[in-house]
Parts: sequence; structure tokens; C-alpha cells
Amino acid sequence: MVSRRLGSGIRWSIRTASLAEMLPREGYLCGERFTVADVLAGYSLRLARRCELVDADAIEPYFGRLVARDAARESRVFASA
Repeated sequence: MVSRRLGSGIRWSIRTASLAEMLPREGYLCGERFTVADVLAGYSLRLARRCELVDADAIEPYFGRLVARDAARESRVFASA
């Protein structure tokens, strides 16, 4: 049971690290348009940060753009990110 959890956590952290490396330096996942892909990625990155599966500094430029959006601030979903 422990090895399964550990194995699952390792796979998740590797995938999350790969995602962090592929995040755009400017704009969003689909260019300048904010899409549902950004919503999904943002929530996944939020969880990964909270579980310490990804380096917060590695995702900050992209994640910062997401949480700075008016809708994100109003929703307060990222208030504890």
C-alpha cells in the first residue's frame, strides 16, 4: 500500500514538473486567449503547489497571470494558493 502511494506520488510529481517546464512565458496555453485549458491547468497547479509537488517559483509567472485575473480574484478559489 505504501509503495503504491509513493509510486503514484512520484509519477504525479514528474508529470507536474513536465507541465511546469511547458508553461508559456507570456499569455496563456492557447496563445493570448484565456481558455478552459488554463482553468484546468491552474487548478492542477494549485493542487500541486499545495502538495509541494512542484516548485512554486517554476510556475509563478504563468500561475501569477491566472490568479491576477478579475474572475480569479472574485472567485477566491486561489485565495489560499
